[in-house]
Amino acid sequence: MPVILVVEDEELIQSLVEETLGDGGFAPVISASGDEAVTLLKEHQGKYRALVTDIDLSRLLRPSFSRLFLVFLTAVRRQHRLCFSDR
Repeated sequence: MPVILVVEDEELIQSLVEETLGDGGFAPVISASGDEAVTLLKEHQGKYRALVTDIDLSRLLRPSFSRLFLVFLTAVRRQHRLCFSDR
């Protein structure tokens, strides 16, 4: 079963994503903070097949997710502009 790291600080969204991924045949691991997620990524390198993160927490994780499939979430109605660079 593929393991997916979910980084989300709101409990309601954590539960929704956890249930949805579980029903889809994935094994979600929930992290409530960027710091905790970075620790999990470092301690378990290669364990996670994907990272689902709150877009506001993704800034804290940037150096840690170079080899993961990424999904960004937001529950706020505001426009985000994503820029990726090699720097």
